Amino acid sequence: MRLQGCSYFTSFWNYLDIIPLVLMVTIAVWCAEDAISVRFKLVAGENYEEAQLRDYFQSVNAILMWFKFAYFLRVTDQTGWLIRMIGEVVSDLLPFLLVMLISLLAFTDAFMSIAQSQKATSEGDGNPDPESSMIVTNFFDALLYSYYIPIGQYDVSKFTGHAKYMAWLYFMMASFFNLIIMLNLLISIISDTFTRIMEVKEQLSFQTKATLIAKYLYLDDRSGNLHGA
Repeated sequence: MRLQGCSYFTSFWNYLDIIPLVLMVTIAVWCAEDAISVRFKLVAGENYEEAQLRDYFQSVNAILMWFKFAYFLRVTDQTGWLIRMIGEVVSDLLPFLLVMLISLLAFTDAFMSIAQSQKATSEGDGNPDPESSMIVTNFFDALLYSYYIPIGQYDVSKFTGHAKYMAWLYFMMASFFNLIIMLNLLISIISDTFTRIMEVKEQLSFQTKATLIAKYLYLDDRSGNLHGA
C-alpha cells in the first residue's frame, strides 16, 4: 500500500489481504470486551444479539480466509492456471448473469401476480386463510421459486384454481428458457473460456509469477538482498 498508493485498492486480491485482517482484529477485540464485561460483571449477562451478529461477521471472515488460501495457489503450475481461469470465467459470465437476473425477475413478477390472483379468488370463495392457496406469499419467495425451477427444486401442488393454466404456462416457459437455453449457454461460455485459457496456459503462469514477484519485491529490496548489502 505504501508503494502503490490508491492503486492498491483496484485489485480484488488486495481486499482479501485487508478485510480478513480487519475482521479478525474486530472480532478478537469484540470477544475480549464481551468476556471482560461478563467476567467482571459489568453487564448482567452475555448479549446474545451481539453474539449472533459477531458470528455473522465470523462467517464472512471464514469465507474470505479460504479465498485467501486460493490466492497462494496461484504460484504453482498445477493450480495457478485454474485460479486464473476461475477469475476469467466470472468475468466472462457477467453479461450472462445480467440476462439471467432479468429472466428471473420477469418470472418472479409473473408468479407473484398469479399468487395474488389465487389470493383474490380464495377471498371471494370465503376461504379464511387465502394465503394457503398461493403459489408464493411474497416477492422474495417468488424470486426463490423462479431460481429453484432451473435446478429442479420446485412445487406445483398449488397450481390450482382459475390461475392454474397460466401458472403451468409460466412454469413451462421458465423451464425452457432458464433451464434449457440459459444453462446450456452457461456451459458454452465456460467451455469457450476454458479453451481460451488453455491456449495461453504457460504464458499466464509466467505472468502470474512475475506479478507476484513484482508485488513482493520490496521485501528483498528493504533487506538489501537485491543490492548485495
